[in-house]
Amino acid sequence: MKATIVVLFLSALNMTAKSQDKAALNEAISVFNEIDAHFKDWTHYSYGADNLEGGRSYQNQVWKHDSDAGFVKVEMLNVNEHGETKVQYYLKGDRLFFTLDRSETTLTMPNAPTDVVEKRCYFANNQLIRQLEKTAQFPEGAPMDTKGFKNRELSLNADKTAAETYMAQHALAASVIERARKIQEEQQQQPADAPAALSAASMAGEGWRLIAGSVSRDGNYALAWGLKGKKEITGEAEEDGALSADPGDPDLVNYVVDLHTKAIVGTLQGRHFGDRQRYNHITNETEWSSDSMYVAQVCSFKWHTSSAFVYDLQSGNAVSRGTDLIAPAASAALKKLQGSPQLKKFKPDEFAIKLNEVRIMQRASAYVLMVNVLGEVPKKVDDDAFFKCTISFSLTSGENNALLGLKWLSTELLAD
Repeated sequence: MKATIVVLFLSALNMTAKSQDKAALNEAISVFNEIDAHFKDWTHYSYGADNLEGGRSYQNQVWKHDSDAGFVKVEMLNVNEHGETKVQYYLKGDRLFFTLDRSETTLTMPNAPTDVVEKRCYFANNQLIRQLEKTAQFPEGAPMDTKGFKNRELSLNADKTAAETYMAQHALAASVIERARKIQEEQQQQPADAPAALSAASMAGEGWRLIAGSVSRDGNYALAWGLKGKKEITGEAEEDGALSADPGDPDLVNYVVDLHTKAIVGTLQGRHFGDRQRYNHITNETEWSSDSMYVAQVCSFKWHTSSAFVYDLQSGNAVSRGTDLIAPAASAALKKLQGSPQLKKFKPDEFAIKLNEVRIMQRASAYVLMVNVLGEVPKKVDDDAFFKCTISFSLTSGENNALLGLKWLSTELLAD
């Protein structure tokens, strides 16, 4: 009788433990889903460096939700001549819930394949509770999409090791958050005449006004808007002094400007119409290479991107003609989706195409542009009415104002 009671008691304990583990895992998944669905609209900080010793470069980014919810996403990207490693951290408050670690490695030999390893870690109660891993190998030039590969469960070590894993991963994420915070504070404390920290009263030059969030990494250049033929810009004024024009004004024009001389360097093909980076669903996204050699401008509405071009700043003296990003990015995405449920159910032209999260990175002497492509059938409630992928291109400079060369490298299909 006593033995039966003991067995029942142990069985109940085991069921309780499993229930608690499942609840903890579901909480981690819930935090991941909430962050992944909304982080692009949150306050964003980034810092990094290119062309370091050995051709290495890195970029660290932080997205923070401006509310008491405390959601934070951290991303650490490291690139060298053999490939790249990207680690993403998902936090709520001061608690780490999930990490995704993806590495791509290619040997320096002709026609070498690329090995991809992805590791997913779930955390609860300040320790690791689950590990999944998937591995894959892709021939040279093939899309490195791991969606069709299965995860395998990795065994957990002793509790102490699980706790140490949590502490180490949490410390890495916390260090990036703290570094981003300090950089932001330093920029805000710069003198009023510092190019990278222009005050609201000095965000203008003759014939132009600065577009927020568009300053180059070195603080030398920025994107601006103006009206053709007008030295003094007028428009609708807000309480803080920010101005905006009529988006349909035929004289609306965007520029690259030199923040030291306040001179216009060249004209862009985008049509952002105000000082702010975002006006409801209308946004202007800017990405610079670390040496200010290349700049990309992406102008988008709620459902689609209206214009997206990348330019070559020719020694800071002129701006090349823009190379379109929408057509090649959309083409690469739809090619990847051939035979997919999305294209079996909807026609390609039913998808509104939106580009975001442009990154320009230097790998040794080469430049790589990466951009996310989102396709969505507007106002359609269907899992197959949406897709998301990341497209990579190599960049090569043109001569005598020629268009930049844009060569497709890879397409990675991402989870919804």
